[in-house]
Amino acid sequence: MDREQIKIHPVNTIVIANIHEYYQWLFPYFDAWEVKAWKWIDHAESDMALFWGGDNKLIIHPFFPNINFVSHTLEQMRYQNVRVVSPQRATESICRDILDDHSLFNMVVETIKASSSPEIIAWGATPELYTLVEALNSKGAEVSLSEFPERESLWTVRQFDSKVGFRELCMQLRRDHPQVRVTSAVSFASKTLASHALPGLLRYMPHGIVVKSENSLGGYGVLVYDNTLKDNPDFVQFDFEGQCRDNCIWQTGQVVIEEYICTIADEIIRSPTVQMRINDAGCQIQCIVGQRIEGSQHYIGSIIAPSLFPPDLEKKLTGIAHIIGQSVFESGYRGHCDLDFVVDDSLEPVCVEMNVRRTSITYALELGQFLLGDGFLNSFTILTAERFHSRSLFGVNYEALRSMLTDLLFPLDGQKCGIVLSIVSSLQYFVGEPKLGFVIVGRSYEEAQDLYKALITRIERGKSEHKL
Repeated sequence: MDREQIKIHPVNTIVIANIHEYYQWLFPYFDAWEVKAWKWIDHAESDMALFWGGDNKLIIHPFFPNINFVSHTLEQMRYQNVRVVSPQRATESICRDILDDHSLFNMVVETIKASSSPEIIAWGATPELYTLVEALNSKGAEVSLSEFPERESLWTVRQFDSKVGFRELCMQLRRDHPQVRVTSAVSFASKTLASHALPGLLRYMPHGIVVKSENSLGGYGVLVYDNTLKDNPDFVQFDFEGQCRDNCIWQTGQVVIEEYICTIADEIIRSPTVQMRINDAGCQIQCIVGQRIEGSQHYIGSIIAPSLFPPDLEKKLTGIAHIIGQSVFESGYRGHCDLDFVVDDSLEPVCVEMNVRRTSITYALELGQFLLGDGFLNSFTILTAERFHSRSLFGVNYEALRSMLTDLLFPLDGQKCGIVLSIVSSLQYFVGEPKLGFVIVGRSYEEAQDLYKALITRIERGKSEHKL
């Protein structure tokens, strides 16, 4: 791309899709194949960045996505002033790649100078992001960083994003706020110690145990052993040690073994997430989301709907989230975050973990706000999937997929409902099976579910004649 020929337009936002960069500190623990797998996944999921920050933006993607996907997305979202560019090479750090690509760096500088203090937004705060901002400032390109902590508070990201750091925070808060509950757990400095402790803890915990890498993510680095395995400790140790050999995430920090929480709550409300934004005014609760969990541990998407949670449970969730959010605010963190819970068999919330960054829920909220307007959370159901996978997607490219789903896409029949394809690079860059990300907008919970079923039917049958 000859960026010298691109006309500079003022923007509100510079979007940097730094998902891979955010996790690069883990890569020294990984083998070459694992690093490559993460790169494919992270770069594919950078497609979400097309939906960050609304209109009037410059998006820097690690590699240029499918041109037709970009064109269709801009049209579907009714964006008027959006450009997508990528650096000449894609390494572990997109911010370093921007600095090394002089043509792109100069384009960013000129875009910022033509704008009125635009904001930089990204997946999360990294040291390389601050280095890039310093380089921009040195060229007279001043930007806003309201989504990130000050550089001296960058420690809050890794601290509260980790399982151990978050548990420490909750235990401190529990002294004055007994409603801040966490599971019974033991942290181990090494996987060897954890392996030795597994049989005894499995007998001690009444419903079973959950074993987590300190840096587990989306179910990767999480193992569940239920109480049916109490009398088979050799198998549990054998399985855990095999997982540690096969999955490098177990090499990255401490191992946490915690009590498995038994629940009678309906599936959609048993693993709620409270989405928050922390700025200079404090903690702002955005919404409560139902997580869609595959099996017992793998996150596959979310659902946001009016009156999804009982009022009493909603009040408890927002109260606990505000306590934790304010503490994180006082520690110096600024930006997006969410707080994950599990609901026990007394319908009481138990804190599980915190994601101190953007998430796959963040872009769905931004998409909803832009397409549906203020108050959409009270009127519409949003259903998301970030890693929908199917063997039927093998050999399917974006153009064929869009053709397959064309009459289900937003705005369906000109109405405020339908499907928005949001992650399609994972049709090409994937591990295991091809994957797909999408957001479904329904005017009711039932309509969103019907659209989801229709999408699955189209993909599994590979036909386009199926109707709602």
